[in-house]
Amino acid sequence: MIHHRRRVDENQKSIVAALKAIGACVLDLSGSGGGVMDLLVIFRGRVWMIEIKNPAKPKADQSLTPAQIRVHAEIGRAGGEVHIIREIDEAIALITKGL
Repeated sequence: MIHHRRRVDENQKSIVAALKAIGACVLDLSGSGGGVMDLLVIFRGRVWMIEIKNPAKPKADQSLTPAQIRVHAEIGRAGGEVHIIREIDEAIALITKGL
């Protein structure tokens, strides 16, 4: 079986660093493939599933892949949600909302 390394969006590193800087535990799942979201974030007893998209890329390149659409749908049927994040401020706002 051949494994292809998945490209990580250029903004992912800075988003991960910002989340960690405020005390979040960030698990990078971006190498998993198969439509799995990029990050699993744990902060103050809550968990978020995050897909990173790069706003510097053309809109067509920011679309979800068919595999991501399937995985996100399965998570939705189970009562979960995958959040699509493009900017550091979006990520921080998501996990600190309601605190």
